[in-house]
Amino acid sequence: MEIVSCNLCRSTDYTLLYQIPDLLMDKKDELFSLVKCDHCGLIYQNPRPTQREIEHYYPQEYEPYYQERSENWIVKKVNRYGIEKRCRIINSLPGIKKGGNLLDIGCSTGLFLNELQQTGIWKVSGIEPNEFAAHIARERFKLIVFIGSLSETNYPTGFFDVVTLWDVLEHLPDPADTLNEISRITKPQGYLVMRIPNYDSLDSILFGSAWAGLDLPRHYYVFSRQNIRQFIEKKDFVIKKISGGIGTYPTFTLSIRFWLTIHSIDSSIRKKIIGILNHPLVKLLSAPFFYFYGLFRLGSEITVIAKKLG
Repeated sequence: MEIVSCNLCRSTDYTLLYQIPDLLMDKKDELFSLVKCDHCGLIYQNPRPTQREIEHYYPQEYEPYYQERSENWIVKKVNRYGIEKRCRIINSLPGIKKGGNLLDIGCSTGLFLNELQQTGIWKVSGIEPNEFAAHIARERFKLIVFIGSLSETNYPTGFFDVVTLWDVLEHLPDPADTLNEISRITKPQGYLVMRIPNYDSLDSILFGSAWAGLDLPRHYYVFSRQNIRQFIEKKDFVIKKISGGIGTYPTFTLSIRFWLTIHSIDSSIRKKIIGILNHPLVKLLSAPFFYFYGLFRLGSEITVIAKKLG
C-alpha cells in the first residue's frame, strides 16, 4: 500500500469518509479507505494499492471483462446499446473531421473500438493495461492495442483527433499526469470524451458507502462535476458538455447489490432481488424514470465532452 497526496491540489490534509471492502468481488477480509481533500474536495483512495498490487484486484473473472464476453442475449443487447450510444456521441462531435485518428484509453476487450472500426470512418487505436483483456481485443477484433499505460507510449504531439476514456479516469493513479499527456497528443480543436462516476448523483447520497461508483479498491478517485472541470480546464481543454443517461440503471442495480452485501443479506435472497431488477420488464418499466434521472445529471455516471484549445 502507498500513501498519496491530493492529485488536484497536492494537499496532504484530508478527512476520512469511508472504509469499504471489495464489494464487487464480495471479499470482506480487507478494508480500503476513501478520503476527501480538506482544501479542494477531491475524493480519493488513501492509502491505496500500488500499481503492482492493484493487478490482484483485476482477475479474469472481473465482471466488466466477463460481461463483455457473455453469451447471454440480454447482457449482449445491453452492451450493444451502450456501445452504439458511445459511437453516436463520437460521430456527432461538431466540427470534427471524419476519418481522423481516435485513441481509446482503457479499451478493455475492444467492443467500442471494433464498432467504430467497422464503420470505416475512424482510424482507431487502443491502450489497455490488462493483458487478458488486450489479447481479446487483438485476437478477436484485430485491433491495434498497446498493452500498458499512456505514459509508456510515444505518440506524436497533436496526433489524435479524439481521445476517449470510458469508465477509466477513476482507475488511473495520476489523472493530472494522464490529462497532461492527453493534451499533448490531441490536435488543436480535437476532443476529449470520457465517462466517469458522478459523485453529485442521487445514488451517491442514497447508497453512501454501498454506492457502486466508489468500487474500492479499483477506483482511485471519485469526481464531482466541479473537480472534473478543474482537472480538465487546467490542461488546455474547455468543457463543451456534461450529460448523463448512459449506464444509469445497471449502476443503480449494482449499488443495490453492494448494499445487500454490506448488510450481510443471505446470498440466495440477494440473487432473487438482483434477478428481479435485471428482468427485461422491470428495466422497461423503469426506463422513463431513469431517463429523466440521467437527463438532469443525477445518475451515477456523467459523460464529459471537452475541446482542445488552439
